[in-house]
Amino acid sequence: MAGGYYGVLPGVAGTGRAECGARGVEPEAMWPAPGRGGLAVEGLGSRPDLVALLGQIDDAASRAATDAARSLLAALQAGCSAPIGAYAAGTDALRLDAVVAAADGGEALRATAAGPAREAERLGREVAADLLRRGASMYTDVSEGHLTNGDDAEGTPRA
Repeated sequence: MAGGYYGVLPGVAGTGRAECGARGVEPEAMWPAPGRGGLAVEGLGSRPDLVALLGQIDDAASRAATDAARSLLAALQAGCSAPIGAYAAGTDALRLDAVVAAADGGEALRATAAGPAREAERLGREVAADLLRRGASMYTDVSEGHLTNGDDAEGTPRA
């Protein structure tokens, strides 16, 4: 093992630039953390010029996917370290797939919902409700001292 690594899992964009012949990994093979890949830019809502400028770079599909994943985490009362994976994709219609797994990787619960992208937050809550009905709370830390709203940056305002 030269260099101390058995393998490296770079982002897909990086493998393309490196021209190393690597291939991508499908979300079902290695579930991304909920919201992974979403990029948020914050600005003063009291500045109409800034709101207009940032509105030009807003990507509705990315926003819907991120909103669905954040809603899932919030409904599960779980944070970034919980054993949860989620992947949302779509433009007008959004599909959210999620998994909650035991920390040892043994057991896992999966759920899926699809619907209009404008209902992304509802989809996240729907998937979370399905997972919770089937016992997902066994795998997530929802003890009184670890509750979260799904945004581990507590107190950070969100538009």
